[in-house]
Amino acid sequence: MSYLLLRTTDGKELIGLIDTGANCCLIAESAAKRNSLDISGTTKIKLKGVGSENSYTANIYDVPSRSGIIQFKGYKELNSKIKLPALTKTELRKMKELGVDTEPIQQLQQNNGKPIDMIIGTDLLWPMLSQATFHSLNKQKTLIRTQIGDFLIPTTIGTIEESEKNDQEVEVYYTEDWHENICFVIQEQELKEEAAQLTIAAEKLWTLNVLGFQNPETIA
Repeated sequence: MSYLLLRTTDGKELIGLIDTGANCCLIAESAAKRNSLDISGTTKIKLKGVGSENSYTANIYDVPSRSGIIQFKGYKELNSKIKLPALTKTELRKMKELGVDTEPIQQLQQNNGKPIDMIIGTDLLWPMLSQATFHSLNKQKTLIRTQIGDFLIPTTIGTIEESEKNDQEVEVYYTEDWHENICFVIQEQELKEEAAQLTIAAEKLWTLNVLGFQNPETIA
């Protein structure tokens, strides 16, 4: 599992789980209130999880990022906790050589075991990945650099049994109205070549999933 520390333009910090199985962005109501996030409206959504379905009216929270406003739907509580492998000195050195500010990634390590603030779903990942870059640190970790922050993904997940166990522990957040509720709003520029951008994003999203099972150096 991968996590991103999102620092807002007004100095707030939110920890998000990168979830390629979720098609919407969610934020825990407690995290939204703790950070005094602005509510821009409400929406009726239907969430489908593992063996459950939940319909409710959600607050829409505006999160100001360095690339524009990201809109998250409020959710009562997110039960997932941060589970990160340790960083090595060599990995930190390689990231610094790439010009990465490693402090946010190291801060995530210090929050190991704590609850996440939000779910980052594919409605944000798609536009985010269209301009992201991938950097292999070693056979275990790959660095993804995006507009709103950097995060690490594991490039080996151990045995099939361990992978299945991890999948069972992750909650699924999926809405039927995803096409009507795109979370990411770019303020400074429109996507000029939408088809090309979507193709790039799709390829990178595919890679993001595949990297969990293969050494990135083996992917053309």
